[in-house]
Amino acid sequence: MLPEVRKILYCTQMGPNAAYVFRYAYSVARRFDARITILYVIEGLNRRQRALVERYSGGIDLSGVVDRAEDEAAQRLPRRLEEFFRLEPDETWRDRIEEIVVVRGRAHEEILSQARSRGVDLVVIGAHRGPTLPSPMFGSTARRLLESSETPVLTVRVPEGHRHLSMDDTYDDGQGAAIDDRSEPDTSAME
Repeated sequence: MLPEVRKILYCTQMGPNAAYVFRYAYSVARRFDARITILYVIEGLNRRQRALVERYSGGIDLSGVVDRAEDEAAQRLPRRLEEFFRLEPDETWRDRIEEIVVVRGRAHEEILSQARSRGVDLVVIGAHRGPTLPSPMFGSTARRLLESSETPVLTVRVPEGHRHLSMDDTYDDGQGAAIDDRSEPDTSAME
């Protein structure tokens, strides 16, 4: 019997190639008449990172920073969806989005937990070239997910050289100048 895909967990970092990855999740959802839960995980700092930041930040309250990041992500994701479907019209898109979830934790652990608790049929995640030789194809989250997920995982590798900035991204031109690339239409609302 062929598998049915009714629930999809799409995992995003809201990076510059988000729309490229989201298109795959959305395409599968349309073909199978499935619903998508969008997951964004805010990873905390480990003890060493936290000590370093606190040492050089003058005692900034990091819990407040994380709270603000969580609130900001919860506000940005719906706006990015709206922008994505403004550029790629589909009047039924709202029927395909089950929920937007923002959680704190280790990305691969939260993805596995959400996939299990929601009973999803497919996890969709972007993959990028990792820095290590044993896993040159995937970053650490995608690699860990592939190694331990009981749910099928669709990893979408963005082609080299493909770069679309999201509507609120700027980047450094390598000479210390921030460049805002909003002059061209944005098609990268989700990753």
